[in-house]
Amino acid sequence: MAKYISFIFVFFCFLPQLIKAQANGRIMDQSTGQNMPFVHVVNRANKAGTSSDIDGKFKLLANPGDTLHFSFVGYDPLEKIFLLREEMNIFLSKKAVSIDEVIIRPGINPAHRIIRNAIDNKDQNNPEKNIGYRCNAYNKLLLTAEPDSILLKDEQRMAKMDSSDLRALDFFEGQHLLVMESITERRFSPPGKHHERIKASRLSGLQSPDFALLATQIQSFSFYEELISVLSTNYLSPLSNGAIRKYAFELVDTQLSNSDSVFVVAFQPGFGKNFQGLSGLLYINSNGFAIQNVIAQPSDTAASIQIEIRQKYEFLQNRKWFPVQLSSRMVFKDAVTNGFPIIGIGKSYMDDIQLDPVFSRKDFGQVFIQIDPLATKQPDAFWDTYRRDSLDLRELKTYTFMDSVGKAEKLDQKMKIVEALFDGKWRLGVVDIDLNKFLNYNNYEGFRLGAGLHTNDRISRLFKIGGYGAYGFNDQRFKYGGDIQISIRRMSETSIQWSSSLDVAERGGHPASLTKMWLSEDDWYRIYINKMDEALTHQLEFKSQLPFFSQIKIGIKQQNWHITDEYRFAFPTSETITLKPENWVTTSVYGQLRFAFKESWIQTMNKRQSLGTKWPVFSFTFEQGINGMFNGDLSFTKLHAQFDYVHEIPLIGEFSIKCEAGKVDQALPSFMLFNFKGSKSNFGLVTPNAFETMSPGKYFANEFVSISARHNFKNYLISTGNFSPHFILVQNMGWGSILESQLHLNGGAETLEKGYFESGLEIRNLLVSNVTGLGLGFFYRYGNYASGDFLDDAAIKLSASFAF
Repeated sequence: MAKYISFIFVFFCFLPQLIKAQANGRIMDQSTGQNMPFVHVVNRANKAGTSSDIDGKFKLLANPGDTLHFSFVGYDPLEKIFLLREEMNIFLSKKAVSIDEVIIRPGINPAHRIIRNAIDNKDQNNPEKNIGYRCNAYNKLLLTAEPDSILLKDEQRMAKMDSSDLRALDFFEGQHLLVMESITERRFSPPGKHHERIKASRLSGLQSPDFALLATQIQSFSFYEELISVLSTNYLSPLSNGAIRKYAFELVDTQLSNSDSVFVVAFQPGFGKNFQGLSGLLYINSNGFAIQNVIAQPSDTAASIQIEIRQKYEFLQNRKWFPVQLSSRMVFKDAVTNGFPIIGIGKSYMDDIQLDPVFSRKDFGQVFIQIDPLATKQPDAFWDTYRRDSLDLRELKTYTFMDSVGKAEKLDQKMKIVEALFDGKWRLGVVDIDLNKFLNYNNYEGFRLGAGLHTNDRISRLFKIGGYGAYGFNDQRFKYGGDIQISIRRMSETSIQWSSSLDVAERGGHPASLTKMWLSEDDWYRIYINKMDEALTHQLEFKSQLPFFSQIKIGIKQQNWHITDEYRFAFPTSETITLKPENWVTTSVYGQLRFAFKESWIQTMNKRQSLGTKWPVFSFTFEQGINGMFNGDLSFTKLHAQFDYVHEIPLIGEFSIKCEAGKVDQALPSFMLFNFKGSKSNFGLVTPNAFETMSPGKYFANEFVSISARHNFKNYLISTGNFSPHFILVQNMGWGSILESQLHLNGGAETLEKGYFESGLEIRNLLVSNVTGLGLGFFYRYGNYASGDFLDDAAIKLSASFAF
């Protein structure tokens, strides 16, 4: 008996040591109720420390009775005694002077040494350099309204609210406007292979999985690149190579984390610096001077969307700091419902992180983001495997309510209209309507009214059949065509297509791009085309995406040409006979190759879309005319090469250049040569990559070179509040020569052996709406082809650009 009593006595004596409880809870702002990330938490008893995550949650080993110390820059510190219970709710109050009001003065200070070390080590710490990884991510995006917390506590103001405001308050207290979830798998292999597969997707009210891309594209995956992307806008990183000259830094706190120090550095653009920058807090761990946490927001407070991003990193396997949590909070200043501002809250949690996994060749390709065909059909058990927490009542109610609204209002069908604006195709049942066939305009046809459609995969994934018809009100001609396309391999867009058409074509037009985009600014030049010829075309074509970032198109075509004006080409058939026909037949084989190094693509359920590349893009076209084949009249070799490059230069802007060169080895009618794209008129739009001061349809060439260079300073020169014009310097040059010019009768023989030169300035965004920006452009021609008349050599045009 005495033995048992002794055991009980010893047990109770050591009970406090045996109970190693875990303090856990959530830290929130006292005035707003918002969760507070990266709050430093220290146990006074054992000196253990941690910090809260992006949801304000923390976990820390502690015994009942231990004192926990909570601190965050700009807030009053707080101490709480830990009691053995499920969760602690901690509320911190802002100091009288908040972090937003601290004036950060540049100069020699301890923060510079820390930032220099972080910059020197950023390549080693960058999670997308030196080491590969594979991980899963659970992403959630909420669109909701945020009632003012002060209003909710003010009984008098609440009593004055009308019935509409009260209904809105009840609605938003019970649910959100939108809930979006996705589960993605990310892969990376150095030096630059990426792949992201969306395995599951849910969106309240809609079934389309395409919107799952939004939650993963709000911010850059890490904070180590020279430019940080936030809502598709690039900002200079505070850890860029020249950051100390551009940013002001201040060491505002030093914390202990196990045996390491964590330096909290506040940053913002330096006084008088005009660039797209960020402001916020960097938490730099002394272990490798790596980022442990980030809180950042664009320094431009006048933008219509205010966003704050947060990133949390962990040191994995004693090898690499890796982002494990990302969050963003967006406030839409122009969107208010019953006085409640609309906000967006995005979160991403990385799990199952594997460093240096073994990859196969099939794990990577040109498709950067791919949506799984079963993404919208995953069961609840699949979702529960990846969610950090179960959906709360507001989120569940949002799904239930919005799904019912989506079905009743047929939101999926209505969203097709929005998708059509970007794709140029409107899916209507079993057919896709070609929107670019509806209405067009050029100086030859005038207004062109038409219609076109193709079958889609609801009929067959193997083939598509389509056609179009159109009428030009100026040339008073009907045009029509049809085609059938057989798909061989969908993933590489490999197909064979037969097409026939009776239509008009630009005289001396250049080969069409393999990746032509609808509503491209380059297409505005087509408004000014004033010389076209009629062509009856029969064509068999094969196209495919090849490995190593290439695309190919090869085919054979026959074209029956009819010249539509007084121009003629003298065709000598013998020493005594020269024909001047208005009808010609050409038969040719052709091929086009496009190479875009490291170009990445998004593969959705119905289409593939290019994300572009930061490297130059090359394309080469070859066409061989065969005399006598299918009644062909001409034998020739026609070559065309094109070089496109766009380069973002931090703090300077965006430089772009387009170079074209072509050669036709025989004297041929103008419709088989190359023209110089001119777009001068009494009133016109700025036409990128065309000659602004050149009359359209004036110059043709057997051999030509043209160069169009543009530098967009963006808002680096002037940026004051909502007024942020973009200044663009433009330089266009062209050279050309023509064979046997005497054979070209009644026009069409003018060329540019001595070189055509023009320079200009375009000012965009003098007036800005949510969709477009308007401005002005001034251009001037000089050199051998200048007339000496200022008004004739100059061109003043309207600049118009899209905001998307």
